[in-house]
Amino acid sequence: MNPAVRCPRPTPLWAILCMLLSGCASYVPKDLNPATSAADFDARSLADPQLATFIGRHGLKPQGDWDLDRLTLAALYFSPELAIARAELAGAVGDTTSAAEWPNPSFNLSPGYNTDAAPGQTPWILGYTLTIPVDLSGQRSHRLLATEKRQEAARFRLAVAAWTARSAVRQALSEMHTAENSAKAWRALLPAITNARKALAAQATAGEVSRAEAAQVRLTLDRAELASREADRARLNAASRLAETIGIPLAALSAKTLSLRGLGSFGRPPRIDQARLWAAQHRADLLAALSEYSATQADLQAEIARQYPDVSIGPGYQLDQGEGKWSLGIDVSLPLFNRNGGAIAAAEAKRSAEAAKFQALQIKILSDVDRTVGAYADSIADLATLGRMDADLIVASKHLAAQEKAGEVSALEAARLLMEQADAVVSAQAARQRAEQSLAALESAVQRPLPLLEPEPTEKPGRLSKKK
Repeated sequence: MNPAVRCPRPTPLWAILCMLLSGCASYVPKDLNPATSAADFDARSLADPQLATFIGRHGLKPQGDWDLDRLTLAALYFSPELAIARAELAGAVGDTTSAAEWPNPSFNLSPGYNTDAAPGQTPWILGYTLTIPVDLSGQRSHRLLATEKRQEAARFRLAVAAWTARSAVRQALSEMHTAENSAKAWRALLPAITNARKALAAQATAGEVSRAEAAQVRLTLDRAELASREADRARLNAASRLAETIGIPLAALSAKTLSLRGLGSFGRPPRIDQARLWAAQHRADLLAALSEYSATQADLQAEIARQYPDVSIGPGYQLDQGEGKWSLGIDVSLPLFNRNGGAIAAAEAKRSAEAAKFQALQIKILSDVDRTVGAYADSIADLATLGRMDADLIVASKHLAAQEKAGEVSALEAARLLMEQADAVVSAQAARQRAEQSLAALESAVQRPLPLLEPEPTEKPGRLSKKK
């Protein structure tokens, strides 16, 4: 061993110090570089092997189309909002660990020197005192309960962040679904409207139809072209929001096959009482608010306990000029000037505030459930009409094409029918988008997928006995 770093000869005091310092944590710097962080973000990909492992651990195949479930897991893996919630949870866990620790005793060394020591006696006086806090009022247990409840609230907030990510992914996919259907419908109408415009332009030049009627067809064509390009832009914007929600660059998303499977699946509306009961008992943000309220209750109990005197016991030893002397000191704080009344009043106010926040959130949640269940029930009726409209559009389009080919309709009549189809396309896409948005709003209001809200059978079907 190098003599320069050799420990001094062990003494009781040095032994204690070495034992205390051996378990200390050391600071490790972790710099944050914007350029490096941006490069790491650009390198993110849905082909990340660790993402595939993460998806596999949650019961899905790592390979396959990127539908709502798999994109949601990707968001849970990459999303910076989830990273923030996880860091806050880690901080809450650290607070709980700190609150669970017993307060450290204090060691006091008080050396002295007697200038009038008798000949032959050592003039040195060495005193040692160990002060141990005694928690007689239960403050530690109250602090521990408060941190445990805040840790619980942090876990619920993590669940809220996860559900928010899923809702954002669903909303972006729904917008992409609507945009793709709209663009497809308008592109299907463009050739027929273009032909009708050309035919009416020729008839208007020949004086067979008015120029106003030809202009209406041109306006319909322009509207169809604008609507088609607008749908393409809407899809790009939705894809950008989807990439932002997941936490990956847009380029990493555009190269992947996105599946819209499940977005068009509309189940039956849940019973209003069942949806309200689930939301009132299981919504993560409501449970987080309830945990925060419980934490303020524990804080109030801790402040009430602090109005009583704090007690510390201090056994000590003194080597006084060669004579050993033991002592026992008891330190008691005297609540003469205040009884912690200000802190107690503040804790009571915080508890009242958390109770008001909980009640306000619960009212909002129940109102959201009432509104979204009713809106979703109406959208189901709209979907039935939408199905008939889609079927009628297909029949009308085929019939119009056959009539034009047989020369049974004029170009003006064909143009008018196409304009009616264009209006029907707008109405159909708007109805579909409202239905998907109402379903997403309902699931967000209860924070649960709709199929899981459907009532379970109260009785299991029994076996049918064969008649003899």
